[in-house]
Amino acid sequence: MNFIFISPDFPTCFYKFVVALSNRGINVLGIGEGNFSEFRSELRNSLVEYQYCNLNNYSEVLKIALYYESKYGKIDYIESNNEYWLTLDAKIRADLHITTGVQLPDIKYIRYKHEMKEIFKKIPIAFPRFIVATNVEELNAFVLKIGYPLFGKPLGGVGGFGTFTINDEADLLKFTQAVTDLSSYIVEEFVSGVIESFDGICDDSSKVVIFDSEIFPISDALIDEQDLDSYYYCCNQVNPILEALGRKVVEAFKITKRIFHIEFFRLNQDKPGLGKAGDYIIDEVNMRSPGGNSTDLIEGALGYSPYEVYADIIMSNENKQPLVQTPGYSLSINRKNRFNYCLSQVDFVNLYHDQIYQYGTYPLAFQRNMGDYYYLLKFDSLTELLKCANEALKKNP
Repeated sequence: MNFIFISPDFPTCFYKFVVALSNRGINVLGIGEGNFSEFRSELRNSLVEYQYCNLNNYSEVLKIALYYESKYGKIDYIESNNEYWLTLDAKIRADLHITTGVQLPDIKYIRYKHEMKEIFKKIPIAFPRFIVATNVEELNAFVLKIGYPLFGKPLGGVGGFGTFTINDEADLLKFTQAVTDLSSYIVEEFVSGVIESFDGICDDSSKVVIFDSEIFPISDALIDEQDLDSYYYCCNQVNPILEALGRKVVEAFKITKRIFHIEFFRLNQDKPGLGKAGDYIIDEVNMRSPGGNSTDLIEGALGYSPYEVYADIIMSNENKQPLVQTPGYSLSINRKNRFNYCLSQVDFVNLYHDQIYQYGTYPLAFQRNMGDYYYLLKFDSLTELLKCANEALKKNP
């Protein structure tokens, strides 16, 4: 089996996908912008071959993919598991006649926020009212109909990058002045709620094989807008209502042998036309790994490796990892150098050294939205986890 992995070195935790695939005898062929000599040894040793190129130069990427096909035979899979390269993956599938993975005509439904709502309608599942305006007049008409507050985000955006909270006419003016092409943005009614995700891996019949939930008490948009620090956490026990909704979404999008991250709002208050406080409404789908090192966070809560499960599904369409049934929780603490914390790094590590299983710095591209550095920790109870989050982010006056 031949598997082309696009950008196998970024995010850094993705090397674990490559290692798991290689350990099952799969020929993993890399294409990316990273310097092979700088890859960690596990990644270098697990790639049968790696070719460097500018991933934004499609003809160059296709040339390498065709070279791999001529040298190693038919390519069975091509994946990046990375939002930024999903369209690139689909284009190469089309040109190499690869039938696995999301096909080019369907990629819009998982990449663009207004297109995915067409699938939401068919499920059906509640989602915020929205507009993709082509001019200011259309946007003003939407404002008159829906009222403030509103939320604007790029059609193909990721996380909180480039988002706008629009509370009044002054904010609306700032938005229209900042965004030169309104049709590149979706504007939605603002939803007051906590984002809870339904994450997992599905098989070739869209059946969910493993799943978990990540909870984001502080929104990505707020973190980006106000340059905040943050925390978020993962649970291996999922609300049955959220699980049922998540499974319906996976089936509706007809994804196969994929890792996914589907975001829902859990309403803080009644929202006419959408639901009651405590109800779930869908925000968006991300049919790839959650961002940054979140897959490592998920691994901490599950108690087994999602990377290994993914490789099992690719290889044999069957999970062979023993599943952990006891409740598990993991926490990501994301701190920023600009804050004066009550607990220094040394103090925090000394206090929670038994729970910390990973720490490090974020790549520059993630720092405003994620933090300068992070800790991943495991806990047996949610109470202990939330106490740690409060202590980690508490600041000196």
